[in-house]
Amino acid sequence: KKINKTSLIFFINFSWYNHYSDYIYYMAKVKG
Repeated sequence: KKINKTSLIFFINFSWYNHYSDYIYYMAKVKG
């Protein structure tokens, strides 16, 4: 199966965004 490059880029960006937003939330919670 050939992976669509656009889909792959989107997936990477999406997963990075999710990780980053979790990090922001964690920092906000810790620094309170």
